[in-house]
Amino acid sequence: MSRYWFWYKFWRTWMWLFFIALSVLLLLGLIMGAYLFLMQRNHWQPCDNALKIPQDFRNQLDHFAQSQGGQFVGCEVYWVENEPERKRQRRRGNYRFGIRVNNRTMWSYWSLLPSGSFRPESPKAYAIWRYSRP
Repeated sequence: MSRYWFWYKFWRTWMWLFFIALSVLLLLGLIMGAYLFLMQRNHWQPCDNALKIPQDFRNQLDHFAQSQGGQFVGCEVYWVENEPERKRQRRRGNYRFGIRVNNRTMWSYWSLLPSGSFRPESPKAYAIWRYSRP
């Protein structure tokens, strides 16, 4: 009888310790997940005035916006603080231009080339680049 009670209490203790440890890990995971979810930032920042948008490219965007029945909204750049410059240069599609049509903003994603021109990186950008000529 004593052997039975010993093993019963032994496994019951281990079971409770396991469930307590599991619940602590689950609670810790929920806290970390909530922190990461709440602290994530929107990395799209408005373009500053230092970015010179070529006039013919701007005319293309305006022409496409008018053909869609909308208007050009603006430019945003994907900017991560303290990111190495080489990594920032390797990222493709880190500029986006918005066109507002019927209370909805359509974004086209572009990469800035060293020459100062933009390379299309999304289907919408290819459509603007290929078919929109003012």
